[in-house]
Amino acid sequence: MLTQEKPIINVNPETGEIEKIMPDYKYKKKVLQAIGLTLSAKKVMFILSIKPGQYYPYQRVAKYLEERGIEIYYVVFNDVDFKRLNEFREIDVFINTACQRISIEDADKVEKPILNAQDIEDYLIKNNMLG
Repeated sequence: MLTQEKPIINVNPETGEIEKIMPDYKYKKKVLQAIGLTLSAKKVMFILSIKPGQYYPYQRVAKYLEERGIEIYYVVFNDVDFKRLNEFREIDVFINTACQRISIEDADKVEKPILNAQDIEDYLIKNNMLG
């Protein structure tokens, strides 16, 4: 979503509500701050989902971070439990590989920065940090 300059259509499958989201400078700033924190973090946790269709291939990002000495952890959910995420006090940043809406709409439910794996991967590729 960080690299998109076009409106994004957000559909809530539970309510059927449709929302048109325009690119947002505040969101981009928040994502860039989270990326900076990720690149300087000691411990990062990837959020994985077992729901069908709720997956982004995160392995390249994980390998990149691990090669830079960042400890990588994983947590697997069917439904992401924000209360449980907040119990991981030693984690510096969460990287979401499930539904992208989690990092956008539910970020305020997590006490630590959370960003989508695609956003950090796009940043690393754009800046020639990931081949």
